[in-house]
Amino acid sequence: MRTLPNSVSLSYRQRGVSIIEVMLSVTLGLMLIGGVLKIFDTSKRSYRLTENLSRMQESARFSMDVLTKDLRMAGYMPCRIGGAGDIANTLNSTSSFFDFFGSALRGYEGGVSTFPAEFPAVGANPGDRVAGSDAVVILRGGTESYTITQHNPASAQFKLNNLHTLEDGDILLVCDANSAGIFQATNVNSSNKTVVHNIGTGSPGNCSVSIGGSGDCSDMSNLDDHTYGPGSQLVKFESYGYYIGVSNSGRTRSLYRLSLNVNSGAITASMVAEELLEDIENMQILYGIDNDADSDPEQYVTANNVTSWDEVIGVRVGLLNHTPDEVNEQNDTKTYNVVSTPIGASGTITHEADRRLRYVFSSTIKVRNRGLN
Repeated sequence: MRTLPNSVSLSYRQRGVSIIEVMLSVTLGLMLIGGVLKIFDTSKRSYRLTENLSRMQESARFSMDVLTKDLRMAGYMPCRIGGAGDIANTLNSTSSFFDFFGSALRGYEGGVSTFPAEFPAVGANPGDRVAGSDAVVILRGGTESYTITQHNPASAQFKLNNLHTLEDGDILLVCDANSAGIFQATNVNSSNKTVVHNIGTGSPGNCSVSIGGSGDCSDMSNLDDHTYGPGSQLVKFESYGYYIGVSNSGRTRSLYRLSLNVNSGAITASMVAEELLEDIENMQILYGIDNDADSDPEQYVTANNVTSWDEVIGVRVGLLNHTPDEVNEQNDTKTYNVVSTPIGASGTITHEADRRLRYVFSSTIKVRNRGLN
C-alpha cells in the first residue's frame, strides 16, 4: 500500500470552512435577525396603537360620564315647588355660578359668547381656555339631603334631624313645597345639628337672614321671613363649569372643571379650576329647545341662539379626542364634524396638525328637571 508523505498526509487531514461559506452563514444570520427585529417592531407598533386607542376611548367614556351626570341633574332640588312658589337668593354675588333660580343651566359658545369672569381667558399657558371650544355652567342641589326640624328666622338658625358634614362657608339650598332659597352657612355645629346663616361675615356672604319671598340682594324689599317648617329639606349647593383648556403638562388640551371650593376657616366660597382628563381637544355643545312645552325638543341650537334657558330640556355634547401619542404615519389633515361644527387642520376652529389619531364622541342628554321625568 502506498504511503503518503507526512506533509501531504497532514494537509489532507485538516478540515474548515471557506470564505464563501462564512459569508453565506453571516448573510443568513443577518436575514434571520432582521426578520425577528421586523416582527418585534410590528408587534410594538401594534401594541402602541392598541394602547393609545384604548386610552383615548377610556378618556372619552369617563369624560362623558362626568358631563352626563351633572347635565342630567341641572336644576335639581329635593322639593317640587308649585308654579307660584317663592324663590330667594340672599348671596352677595351676581355671578352666574350662584344664579340657581335665574338659570341652572347656561352655555357659552366659543369665539362668540362673553364668558363669565370665573373662566380663564384664551391663552397658551396651562389652564388657559382653548379658542373656539364651548363651555357650560351647571347649577344643582347635592344628593345628600338633611331634613329640617326647626327654623328660627329671627336667629338665622336651622336645626337638622341628623348629624351633618357641613362646614362654615358652604353654599346651601333650602326648600319646602312653596319656597326655596340659597344662602351661605356662617356657623355650623355638627354636634348639635345647627346651621346659622348670619349677615356681615363670609364671602360672598348673605345680604339678609330672610330666605323667603321672591327676590335677591339687588331688591331686598321682596325678601321675607319665611319659616321653613319641619320636613323642609336642606342640601349643599353645587356649581360646575366645564371647558377645554391647555393641559398642565403643556403637551395637549384637557377637559377642565370649575367647582366650588370652600375655605371654612375664612368662610369663603369661590370657583376653582381642576384638570380632569388630558387629550380632549375640543368640546362643542348644542341645546335642545322645547318651544311648545311637550317635553320634546323641536330643535338643537348653539348657545348664542338660545332665547330662553328655561326651554332647554336636552343637551348634545360632542368631544374631539385624540390619542396620547403620535401613532399615525402622517399628519392629520382631516376635518371632523363635532355636533355640526367642522374642526380641521385649518379654518375657523382647528385641531393640531400632528400625527395623533382623532375620533369624535357624542351623546345626547335629557335634563331630568325640565319637562316630564
